Amino acid sequence: MTPYGGDPIGTNTLIDISHEALIRCWTRLSDPKGGWLIREFEDGLIWKSLLVQADSFERDTSNILSPATARERSAWLEPRNPAWAERYGGGWTRVARLVRASVKEAEEAEKAERNQRERQIQELLNNQRKQRWIRGIITVAALLFAALAAAATWFWWTAKNAETSQRTTNDRLHVAEQDLQTRNGDLKRTQALLLMQNGWSDERIKSASADLVKQSLDAGQALQRLTLPTSGAEPPTRGLSLVYYPKEADGKTETEILLQYWILLGYRPSSETAINSMSTNTIWFRGNIRSDDLKRIALTLMRAGIQLRAIVRLTTEGSTGVFVGHQPDFSDFKPWSVQEVADSHELGSLNTARQFAIVLLKPESAVEGERYLLSKHIFTTTLSSIDPTFDGKTVTRQMPVDEAGRLSAELGAHGIRSEVQKP
Repeated sequence: MTPYGGDPIGTNTLIDISHEALIRCWTRLSDPKGGWLIREFEDGLIWKSLLVQADSFERDTSNILSPATARERSAWLEPRNPAWAERYGGGWTRVARLVRASVKEAEEAEKAERNQRERQIQELLNNQRKQRWIRGIITVAALLFAALAAAATWFWWTAKNAETSQRTTNDRLHVAEQDLQTRNGDLKRTQALLLMQNGWSDERIKSASADLVKQSLDAGQALQRLTLPTSGAEPPTRGLSLVYYPKEADGKTETEILLQYWILLGYRPSSETAINSMSTNTIWFRGNIRSDDLKRIALTLMRAGIQLRAIVRLTTEGSTGVFVGHQPDFSDFKPWSVQEVADSHELGSLNTARQFAIVLLKPESAVEGERYLLSKHIFTTTLSSIDPTFDGKTVTRQMPVDEAGRLSAELGAHGIRSEVQKP
């Protein structure tokens, strides 16, 4: 190793290592995994690759580094200098120009993506304001409908009691009825417009019941309340896995609107082939899922006209996320209402599924009880599949706890002894 002898070693003195044995034994220098030599060799390869990329960039300024590579190479380049670059072919200015241009392009792309997300959110808020405006029109139209109905009644009685003015009164009544029909048609068209925004197809709007229409409109309002700062709701969990098993009964248009809305919320939805064709009725979830996320998913399904009958935590092992589909066991359960979903505080707890129970008939009342329940179209069973402890005893199907309590009280009012038990 030089310099030799007693020559002093200063800060800028170059050390020349000439003994091969020393090089091999100095681990920090020769370690094949992280030694100075291998790191310097790898850095040289990186520099040469940057020189090649810089040549391409000079020919075409669109040939820049990817955003991730640009950030990595910018940090890598920071502790180095032009003198070091001369060891591997120079070109410091060219490479620096390439890295700067790549980092700038990455930042601009990031900014553009952020602006796009903000525009989408603003568009969603604008649509929500438009829906509130339309609901105001519906309210005014309903009030006008009631007023016109009262006017029509008054005109009819006036015509009956005043024969001398019967012709004039009949003319007025005819005009009022025409106006009423016109306004009623406007009300239906406005309502149809709201349902179409909620993802309903024309066929479904024509065939839907009044209760299902009300559920959709109420669910839309509940979703809007979740977006208000005063609601105290947590923001949507970005990247939440959401697997949807769409059914033909759900409707193609409704399915597309659901997936688009979930993506807009920041979730990561995917659709899988369903194993049955029955309409969606269940939400399953596994892992620590926020209650407000479950509420948003449930309300979007209800807004699309889907009757949700169960929200169930999965206790089996598997991937964390939310799953939406049909469970035959829940087909006869009472559907969730919009108010129940919006007011529930247990959607994210271990007891997220609605509590169910059965009504057990006492042995001395079994025959009379079966006869009474059959008259109510409530079927009983003695199978032990519900619970081995009920073998040989007469029990009803599973039903919500509150419904089971009401049924047991009704049986008691008829002198039939029973009790509510949770399987």
